[in-house]
Amino acid sequence: TIAIFANAMVKLIAMYLHNKNKKLFHANGCIVFSQLAGIIGAFFTIDAVKNWYAFVEKPWFSPPNWLFGPVWVFLYTLIGIALYLIWKSKNKNKTLALKIFSIQWFLKPVSYYQS
Repeated sequence: TIAIFANAMVKLIAMYLHNKNKKLFHANGCIVFSQLAGIIGAFFTIDAVKNWYAFVEKPWFSPPNWLFGPVWVFLYTLIGIALYLIWKSKNKNKTLALKIFSIQWFLKPVSYYQS
């Protein structure tokens, strides 16, 4: 799943490199950038899902396992859109927001590795 998604993202980037619409390219770049956190996190947690999560006692309302992948892709897409909106914002706190986003993005793989 991760390889298919990564391949699709590479094709998307290549397609928009030839596109003259810079806003669309920037927005998709932010989405791809945020998706990288999920891909890196999946690399560190894939064994835990197979070995640990499968045996955890879950409540009756727990969603099916197949739903987690699409939900995480959707969430990281929303994070990428938020990054783009902050980046293009004219707000005076934009720099601070981008710094906070960068810090949390770089700490995300570390938190996966620790768990």
